[in-house]
Amino acid sequence: MRQASFVGALSNNIILASYDDRPDGGDSPSPNSILQRRSTDNGATWDEPTFIAQGQIKSPTALQYGFSDPSYIHDRETGKVFNFHVFSKDQGFLGGVLGNDDTNRNVISSEVSVSTDKGLTWSTDPSNQPNPPPPPPPPLLLPLARSLLDNGGDTWQMGKPIGKGMDENKVVELSNGTLMVNSRPGDGSQHRIIALSYDGGETYGTPRIEAQLPDPTNNGAITRAYPDATQGSAETKVLLFTNANSKSARVNGTIRYSCDDGNTWSPGKVFRAATTSYSTVTAIDDGKFGLFFEAANNHLQFVALIKEWMGISC
Repeated sequence: MRQASFVGALSNNIILASYDDRPDGGDSPSPNSILQRRSTDNGATWDEPTFIAQGQIKSPTALQYGFSDPSYIHDRETGKVFNFHVFSKDQGFLGGVLGNDDTNRNVISSEVSVSTDKGLTWSTDPSNQPNPPPPPPPPLLLPLARSLLDNGGDTWQMGKPIGKGMDENKVVELSNGTLMVNSRPGDGSQHRIIALSYDGGETYGTPRIEAQLPDPTNNGAITRAYPDATQGSAETKVLLFTNANSKSARVNGTIRYSCDDGNTWSPGKVFRAATTSYSTVTAIDDGKFGLFFEAANNHLQFVALIKEWMGISC
């Protein structure tokens, strides 16, 4: 199991965690499925896994397809929760061809599943929909935050390309409404790559290396520590960032904070010194911060952190 994704603060102490179920241990185009576990007590206990989207193993009567790399968005106005994930057929990330025609089995694209009941059921749940729907044209996930806010996710539009050598992008809204994308480096820079948008994600400025955030080519996460903070308050500028704090190896899982919209970052607090792959963090209802990450041997772990342990002193 890999690809940790996590969303919290859905009300009533509900948090959701989704991840890949990989029957043969491989990335796309393996017949992977998106599994979810749901907690109603801020992560103290978890329900049994359920499917968000279920893959199909190739057989004499069925073609293979799979889903992987989940990512959540929660629309606080409508209550909808979106789970974006890769939809693959015959090719994966490296072998896929450009396009949005899902009858072409060499196209690797995106699918979005929608829940209107805080993750209990999904539009692509096998019990609701035995056959996977044709996915929408493949979007750039991060620049779509603007469209989500515009109409509750009913329609989506693609932003302008941001730059090359950027992967597994994460976006955060800063205190002044600027969007910051924070990306896994694919250019050999050994540091995170960031870019800023001043028009709601339609366009981004020139990407640059963030020298304060080393990265070994890994998936990290950035988020606002206090998403419900009063506009204009100091809390609106507090960000959290988590990744493997190394230039060469997936070790030293570290969480950092920024008091100034990401201009400067704390040295960080190590939550796991050994093997640490993908990670994600978000605020949860009880004032803590939920951290969901990959440890060794494809083992996923969840911990609830308090700001005192992290040393937040903004």
